[in-house]
Amino acid sequence: METVLIVTLVLGTLAFVGWPLVRPAVSPRSQGKKELEALESEKEVVYAALKDLELDHRMGKIDAKDYGELKDRYRLKALTLLEQIDRTTQKRGLVDEQVMDAIDNHRGEARFCAQCGTPRGAGDHFCRICGAELAAIVTS
Repeated sequence: METVLIVTLVLGTLAFVGWPLVRPAVSPRSQGKKELEALESEKEVVYAALKDLELDHRMGKIDAKDYGELKDRYRLKALTLLEQIDRTTQKRGLVDEQVMDAIDNHRGEARFCAQCGTPRGAGDHFCRICGAELAAIVTS
């Protein structure tokens, strides 16, 4: 019986210690997406609470003093969430913009035809639509 208990404790400890080494890595992009989804979800909860509060006040279930305090609290929470969403979105937008700039710099080539705006294909030397030389293409 003692052997089973010791083996169970050893295996549990190994699993607890080893899990961070074998679990799948979370990319910063997916982590940011999860954070944004959580903020959006919380915002919807606060909006629903404000609607319910307004309805309860109109029906006379909540007096004016309590209504005012709760309304201010929920509005402050909603404002805070909106600011957090804006910061998270701007941070993600900045990262996306930096990634796109790095890709463009790495390619060193234009992506669209300057004459007709057609996207260029990989290895194209002339535009597929208007026939313009791709050397004359500007990045847009």
